[in-house]
Amino acid sequence: VTDCESYLQLDDTILQQIKYYKIDDDDQSVAMHNLRKAQHLIHRVETRALYKCCGYLLLSAEDMVRFNPAAAKQEQNHCDDNSGGSGSVRIEPKISYRAIQKKWAEQLFAMYRDTHGGGGAAETRDALVEGDIVVQIMSLSFGLETSHPMERVYLYDSLTPKQCRQVLCHQITQMSGNFREVVVRAYCKREQWKPECQQLFKTFACQQGLTAPPQQNEDVAPVSSHLSPQTQTRKFHSKRKHQHNDDEEEDVQPLN
Repeated sequence: VTDCESYLQLDDTILQQIKYYKIDDDDQSVAMHNLRKAQHLIHRVETRALYKCCGYLLLSAEDMVRFNPAAAKQEQNHCDDNSGGSGSVRIEPKISYRAIQKKWAEQLFAMYRDTHGGGGAAETRDALVEGDIVVQIMSLSFGLETSHPMERVYLYDSLTPKQCRQVLCHQITQMSGNFREVVVRAYCKREQWKPECQQLFKTFACQQGLTAPPQQNEDVAPVSSHLSPQTQTRKFHSKRKHQHNDDEEEDVQPLN
């Protein structure tokens, strides 16, 4: 695709075009290299050769603030400004999830290298390389990082246009308590290393203070420091079923 008109005409059939496009082995251009990678990716999706999830955590935005590299940089700048005697208003920076993802993936790979990097004579599996452990962080929210959006909404009245007022979140919505959640997942690109990566993720989450230390001889998934409330389920029984059970419980009397 080299022009805007052709780009606007693209639809889902682009996947079939990529899949059956004839690869020129003699062509070593960047475009042909990317096409090979795209065909390989489509093949992996169709054959379900997906990355294996080896860890999952449900956290809050407050848990992620202390890992935010932008917050540490702003803290340094804030200290420098205060040293000069000028008063400044501190604003919480946006959490850099990509930087945290990269750092956590590097830390997990470093833990793997320290524990399993030496391999051994009996080890037949291919060793993991940097990039085989991936960390994904998804942030689901109303739009702000560490505060509810309604706390920054100012309402005006036509009778007093120069005066504004605010309302409390619980006055207009029942979702005022939990307005953001962060989902952390760790993946391993090589299925044969999944058990070891699962154990590494448990250890990593405990070391970072994201989970409670496991009890002795306890082999369970790590429990996040913040969890969503459990959904209350209601059981519905049909009236016909109750009537059927009542009929079965009644004693049948013989006819005289």
